[in-house]
Amino acid sequence: MLPKFPIRVAPGFPGESVPEQVALWNSEIGRAFVLLWRPCHLVNQDFWSEALHVVKTLERERPQTLEEFKRIFGVPELRFSNFTSGDVERFLPEALPYLLGEKEVPYEMLEASDA
Repeated sequence: MLPKFPIRVAPGFPGESVPEQVALWNSEIGRAFVLLWRPCHLVNQDFWSEALHVVKTLERERPQTLEEFKRIFGVPELRFSNFTSGDVERFLPEALPYLLGEKEVPYEMLEASDA
């Protein structure tokens, strides 16, 4: 399941003091992934480092098929605490065009007065 578009991004994101957030936001794949995954899933304190690992692997390996994407996300081995196989199985078919760069994720940056 994907979030409703446009995705509203809170003021102050990415947090300059969190290098993983900055790295993800500066990557097209990373930004798309964070915008699509985070609003619809509960995440824990390891999310940013796990997401960065997944995104770096996506950038390096350039998967093209659903099965290749699943392997990178650790399905079915459950290598990451934030990406359970059931969630990944439902997420990837809808997110694939965005993660492949075929579509852009619509989002808007909120001002502090909007939050």
